[in-house]
Formats: sequence, C-alpha cells, structure tokens
Amino acid sequence: MWRRLGLAKADFIRLFFGETDLAGFREASKVTRTGNEGVLEALLSCVEPSEPDFNIVLS
Repeated sequence: MWRRLGLAKADFIRLFFGETDLAGFREASKVTRTGNEGVLEALLSCVEPSEPDFNIVLS
C-alpha cells in the first residue's frame, strides 16, 4: 500500500490527463514515494484520459 506520494499538482494533472506517465517522472526525479508503486498504477489504469478542454454544459 502507498504511504506517501510526492508530486507537484501540475505534474499530477498532466499524469491524470495522460500527457505523461509515471516512468517519465521517475526518470526526471519529479516524484518521491514510499510503499507499493503498483497501487498508483492500478488507480491510473481505471481512469480514461480525457480532453482538458471538454465542454461541461452542452445546449
């Protein structure tokens, strides 16, 4: 189980929208963590990347 994940908010948003992956952040030393990394990978596998400019209300 993850105990702690350190990642800048902007980087987390890029990760969430599928603009990058966790491996890229590890290589750039932009993420700190303790615990099982598989938990975050499992969470991200449940999220389908979407367009950040989506229309919230359509008429």
